[in-house]
Amino acid sequence: HRQHLYFRYDYEAVVTPAVDFVRSLDGVDPDKIVLMGVSLGGYLAPRAAAYEHRLAACVANGGVYSFADALKNLLPDSRFFDLASTDPDQVNQNFAKMAKNNPTLKWGCEHGMFVFGVDTPAQFLVKLQDFSMEGVAEKIQCPTLIVDSEEDKMMSGQAKPLYDALTCEKSFMLFTAEEGAGEHGQCGAKLLANERILSWIDENI
Repeated sequence: HRQHLYFRYDYEAVVTPAVDFVRSLDGVDPDKIVLMGVSLGGYLAPRAAAYEHRLAACVANGGVYSFADALKNLLPDSRFFDLASTDPDQVNQNFAKMAKNNPTLKWGCEHGMFVFGVDTPAQFLVKLQDFSMEGVAEKIQCPTLIVDSEEDKMMSGQAKPLYDALTCEKSFMLFTAEEGAGEHGQCGAKLLANERILSWIDENI
């Protein structure tokens, strides 16, 4: 992050210049550019597609409607999100105490602060509340595939609300534990996931 390029909620600001560049390349069909996002990209890709209408299709694996709601399920106390704005010192102190005995929480918070370009846990929680598809999902015009994984613990419960909010041509694809693809991003079953997702792309552009 030496260039101070952090995650931003308005990801069309990143994707539109990329589409401009790709369209300038020889051998690229400008009518068949597809955007796919994985993990947090399950928010970033559809967010960009809502405002960048030159895309032929969009894939969100797994779909994220509200990043804040996803993380609320992972925090010991969901009230931290409300307190982050009204009492940030309390949030920061509580995070420091809990992180001593919770390496997963410690890593998640420190990594989040790093990639979002903020200095405190409270600032991180405030920042990520902008990462929501509410009032945005219906702006997507291209065919869109929302992918979900049955045992995804990172973005649990996010794919279906995003799918339901879409008004464009849309598809929903669920990967299950029985087929070995139920984890976040189909970890351990990429061959199966890629086969199905790429087949969907072939059929829809």
